[in-house]
Amino acid sequence: MGIGGKNAARGFIVGGKGAALGGKHGGRGALTGLEGFTLGIGKAIYNESKMFYRPSSEIEDMGDLIYEEKAIDVEENITIYTYYFRSKSPKANLFLVHGNGGNVSTYKNMIQTLVSGNYNVYVVDWRGYGKSTGKPGYKGLLKDTEAAFDDFISMARQDSLQVIVYGMSMGGQLATKLVSDRQQEVDDFVLDGSLSSAQNLAMDFMPGKLIRNS
Repeated sequence: MGIGGKNAARGFIVGGKGAALGGKHGGRGALTGLEGFTLGIGKAIYNESKMFYRPSSEIEDMGDLIYEEKAIDVEENITIYTYYFRSKSPKANLFLVHGNGGNVSTYKNMIQTLVSGNYNVYVVDWRGYGKSTGKPGYKGLLKDTEAAFDDFISMARQDSLQVIVYGMSMGGQLATKLVSDRQQEVDDFVLDGSLSSAQNLAMDFMPGKLIRNS
């Protein structure tokens, strides 16, 4: 029996015992059974890496963009790749936290627009994205973002330009956490089509009203 089945069975056993006591306790027991069943289904279908993240290992041609590629060892067996796109006449250094799909090259048109607008743009491919190793998960992605930001700041300190953090879509959550923790190092903060919470995102993807309500 799978995890979902075991949790469901346990829930209904508890519910049955409660019902045997009668009245108020029986009603609560039946509810506990339903909760156990719902939890069992939820655990059986839940896989964070596959539910929230859509990485690609295929690197698209980034044309005439001038950039530096760098590998950073975040932890054992986890190496992430960062990309620093330079503008010819930069007016600010921008740390871009992209969305949950593709990899850095997927956002080449946006990066080109920012570089053409005189911004140096630093972007990271989290674990599982592009050439980066490992599998994506929220805690891992946050760790990758922080490691990349450390490297970005060390480069940004070499000039007097402003520092901007730009969070896109799901990357907006990571950017918000980063800026909240390190406000003194950031001059401006931009959110583009971001999300209100990870919980709301999970509810949008979770099939069935019963599971969403749980």
